[in-house]
Amino acid sequence: MSAHMSVPDIAAATDISERTIYRIIRTWRTTGDHVRIPLQLGRPRILTSFDVAYLEDLVARTHDIYLFELQECLYEATGLDVAKTTIRDALLRMGYVRVHISRTALEAEENKRLGRSSLQSTYNAAADGMGAHWNASTAA
Repeated sequence: MSAHMSVPDIAAATDISERTIYRIIRTWRTTGDHVRIPLQLGRPRILTSFDVAYLEDLVARTHDIYLFELQECLYEATGLDVAKTTIRDALLRMGYVRVHISRTALEAEENKRLGRSSLQSTYNAAADGMGAHWNASTAA
C-alpha cells in the first residue's frame, strides 16, 4: 500500500474495516509498531506486588527462613493461603537462590505439620523438599 492512499481506499483494497485501519495507524504513531503489546501475558498472578514485597522483606530480615514459615507469615498477614510452590516461584523471579535443605529441616517441618516434638520424629524419605530455606543474597 502506498503512503498516500486514503483509509477508505486501504480498507477496500485489503478487506479490513476502516476502524481497524485507524487503530493500526494510531498504534503505529504512538508506539512505532503496528501490534499492541499487552501489559502482562498469561494468567494473572495470585500474589500482588505488595505480597511479593512482604515476602522479600521477610527473607531479607531472616536469612534462613523456610518456605513453610513464609507461607504461614503470609497467611497471618494477608489471609492469603498459597502453595509453597507459588512462594518458591515468586522468590525465584526476584532472583533469590535456593539453599539445600538438611534432613533436620525436613523433620522440623514435618513435626510442625503433625504437631510432634523433635524427639518423636521419623524421617520421611518421600518428603517433597519444599522446606528448603532461601539465601538472602540474590543470584549473580
